[in-house]
Amino acid sequence: MLIDGDPIAISREDLVIGEPVPWPLFDQDQRLLAKEGTVITSERQVEALLMRGAMRYEVVDRSRPRRKKSVPPPNAPPPQPRVLRDYQELAEALMVSFEQLSLDPESLKQEILGIQSLAERLVTLVNKDRERALVALHLMHEYPYTVIHPVHIAIIAVLMERSLGGDSDKQISIASAALTQNLAMNDLQEELHTQLFPPDEEQRETIQNHPIKTVEMLQAAGVTDELWLKTVLQHHESEDGGGYPLGLQGENILTEARIIALADRYTAMAFERPFRETRGPRAVLQTFYNESQMNKRKLPLLFIQQMGVYPPGLFVRLQNGETGMVVKRVGPNGKPLVVSYLNPRGGAYEPPQLRDGGATPLYSIKGVCAVDPESFELDELWKVVDKRLVEEG
Repeated sequence: MLIDGDPIAISREDLVIGEPVPWPLFDQDQRLLAKEGTVITSERQVEALLMRGAMRYEVVDRSRPRRKKSVPPPNAPPPQPRVLRDYQELAEALMVSFEQLSLDPESLKQEILGIQSLAERLVTLVNKDRERALVALHLMHEYPYTVIHPVHIAIIAVLMERSLGGDSDKQISIASAALTQNLAMNDLQEELHTQLFPPDEEQRETIQNHPIKTVEMLQAAGVTDELWLKTVLQHHESEDGGGYPLGLQGENILTEARIIALADRYTAMAFERPFRETRGPRAVLQTFYNESQMNKRKLPLLFIQQMGVYPPGLFVRLQNGETGMVVKRVGPNGKPLVVSYLNPRGGAYEPPQLRDGGATPLYSIKGVCAVDPESFELDELWKVVDKRLVEEG
């Protein structure tokens, strides 16, 4: 990202509560304060941005060649990659349920039944194609945080539960818990996602109580699934006893609750969030590995096994200089399969090329890289994957 021109100071009139900011905002050292499109949620957020001297620049990105795209008709919805359509439809249905609950609390029972059906659908999708589920996890970020965050966690939770031998009923229970874990604080969670300052006393009280309040809501809706309810109740407990709301320790915490807590950490640390530095999936996996060695805990190692060292959906540069996306893991050692879409000189491959990291050192991964989303089309990349699957029979 290149920053051109002189800074333009931001005034109070530019920051409208309930509306997205139309530009990226930076401080005087050109550190990002808010992404373009970040929704201003409170007066305190406005004050915090102004106190930090928020300003905007003319921002361009010339780091990647851009593909020519057809101009959509006026008012047309943005095109969505077909490869992620099932997960997008699931996220949109969850968003509708959350909005309906906010507007009409009396619809609780009906909407919870609908969310359970979404959990069943998600379990089917993940079990059908684990690699595509991980691509959805790492590339789908276009929905409100309160919607996409539980979807991300549910994907991880199903993968982990399945790896532990959990049957479809257990997988549906943990997916249902992941999708409903924060029902009692959805509105606050969206605000916390973008605010610059730590939670105040009232917010902290809501945070501390939300597992209990959410369980009460689920029970009021007729949920009797003990695994679902206990997982929601315990998903913020910590093995050292420092969690909430019950201060449980060690083996007193359900494995499913620990899975959701681990997934929550991964998504919070790995993915881009306004006002927070992120480390990227690869660095977070390394952190989990280091912690597992220090604490002798098996769950983080199992998590790494499910993700892979380079998870599908991660963008990488190969030893030969090509740029591509990890799409699959192959062979007994889970070597990454990469679809390269830029050649070593930065030109686009037409069509993209499939590279097997286990076939030659030239196709092995050199490292992760940042990506211009307009330099590739996900469906075009996935056509190469589908072709490989057909050839394999």
